[in-house]
Amino acid sequence: MNKFARYALAAVAGFTGLVLLTATSDREFINLAPTEGESNAILLESGHAYTQAFRATRNSPISRVGIFLRPAAARLSKGTIVLSVESEGTKATQEISTDFIDREGPTQVRFAEPIPTSGGAEVTITLRVPENLSGQIRAQLRPLDETFDPALVSFAIDREPQAAPLGYQVYYIQHPPLALQLGGLLLLTALFVVVGQPVSRPVAAGLLAIALPIIYVLPGFSPLLVVIQMVVLAAVMHWLKRFSLHPSAVLLGAVIFTFTTWWPLHIANNWQWIPEVFGQGASLKDIFLDPRQIPSANGGNWEHYGSYIGIIAAVLAFLGLAATVREKKYVPYIAITLLSPLAAVMLPDLVIVTTFGLAFLAAHGLEALRTFLGRDRLAAVLCSVIVVLVLLDLLHVGARTLEFGIL
Repeated sequence: MNKFARYALAAVAGFTGLVLLTATSDREFINLAPTEGESNAILLESGHAYTQAFRATRNSPISRVGIFLRPAAARLSKGTIVLSVESEGTKATQEISTDFIDREGPTQVRFAEPIPTSGGAEVTITLRVPENLSGQIRAQLRPLDETFDPALVSFAIDREPQAAPLGYQVYYIQHPPLALQLGGLLLLTALFVVVGQPVSRPVAAGLLAIALPIIYVLPGFSPLLVVIQMVVLAAVMHWLKRFSLHPSAVLLGAVIFTFTTWWPLHIANNWQWIPEVFGQGASLKDIFLDPRQIPSANGGNWEHYGSYIGIIAAVLAFLGLAATVREKKYVPYIAITLLSPLAAVMLPDLVIVTTFGLAFLAAHGLEALRTFLGRDRLAAVLCSVIVVLVLLDLLHVGARTLEFGIL
């Protein structure tokens, strides 16, 4: 590649990366769905202030809110409901025309200027109706149950607390997690393209050990996770080199172990695992292959106990197991990998030992695949593509874990 083409490619990659890093969207982060029916609603009357207060869940501006409004009269009069949202001294007001009331879902209001909030700050939504609409519209309530914490949301009429809150939605402005990660990867690619000359393996390994963990945590920055992943990635790459593996196989094994969701899930739960991981309903498929690695909202458990590696990595680990068994090599590593899930029944933290073994086998699986395809340029390109696909898969799943777990 000549110099002009190299710089043009770097410019395109860098520009695209910057666009992705600065892209924003609004996303639903709170959805307290109501119970439908007249018995689970309150009539909105003029002369009263209907106020819903809740705690912000993110350090991001609120772009829109939704309230579940329903007609209480056969025919609504023409008019507008006034909805205001206030947070940390900033107040925004919008009017809702009766022509735009959603009779089945939430009636949403978008703010031209998003309302700044910080995590834990109190946000209030206030509804007022004019005299000509008094008693013609009802707001649906959400009866108290164990699926949400009533301490985080409260509903009042003229400051008089009510038993049940309104059903509501809140959307925050956010940078799409995967866009952040792809933007970071493109900037890293642009850097390597600009350098142009082949970089020595130690220098390349050092750059990757620094850059990839930073890219991984962009959706939900955690200094502790960055440090852990930098150390783990560098250490595993250095260790795997002892087995005379191709650099792509070394990077694959290190990436799988470093970017499994086990690390952010442990940080999100303050390093406290719940005993009997398999007894809590988590299977091997849940732990290693289910992409929904998101801590649940009840403070202790998460939907799926996680050490995600993905289907591609799992297939490569199976190939590596077959190759090493056939060659009668690395028996201790194989034994530890196969037996550690049994120990994890009583000591769940040992799932990470299984993950380490699977990463080791996946690296050897990629090496076996490269040997089978032939050690030519095409095989090297294919192996590199596989590494990139595994990395993107881990970044995508990790983004959701960080987005909902650590923030």
